[in-house]
Amino acid sequence: MNIQEADLILVHSQGFNMLRFLTGMYFNHLFMIDQRVWKDWGILESIGKGTAPGLLSMYEGAELAVYRYRGITHQQQMKVLTHARNMGRLHYDIFIPFRILWRLGLVKFVKTFIKLLKHQYPLEIPHNVDDYVVCSEYGQESYSRVGIPIINDKFLLFPDDVRRCGKLDLVWRGIYNKVFESSLPTILTTLMSHSSETLNPNPLTTGRQENGQER
Repeated sequence: MNIQEADLILVHSQGFNMLRFLTGMYFNHLFMIDQRVWKDWGILESIGKGTAPGLLSMYEGAELAVYRYRGITHQQQMKVLTHARNMGRLHYDIFIPFRILWRLGLVKFVKTFIKLLKHQYPLEIPHNVDDYVVCSEYGQESYSRVGIPIINDKFLLFPDDVRRCGKLDLVWRGIYNKVFESSLPTILTTLMSHSSETLNPNPLTTGRQENGQER
């Protein structure tokens, strides 16, 4: 699994999800990769309790898609994470549908919702910077504050927008299995060790066998 700091991770969680049911979107959540935490990765996300740190292992068994900003440098990655942390504890925007209705008006809101159901992107929903953020908005603002916006900052980023963004590259997609990921280096090391022993037997033992001097 190819992961770096500040990568954007889309999540298709297991079981029923209300957001996917109401909108037809495939991915229902987005978070950012923070720095390494021993055998795990730290993450930054906006969930029900607001913006908070967590661990990648929390999403074991879910389908993940890893997206990376094309050409991003390590320095920029660190700045994105710094800005995300410095934004402080923001509230999760549970009233986002009503805020969008207020911004668009009833007629345009209905038209936009129909576009969403038909997967007609971009939706071009106005984006306001305040103390309330949804998951994808948290990632959007973290990148924008570094000067590398994911999309036009006038509009709100949705999880499915990430898949259609020309500035982001898909670097990995699949079911995340922490046990496999953490044990893979050990497995590879063991296999290489056995291969080395097979190809390069102990010369002292070989020599004794050839000379008939086994003890």
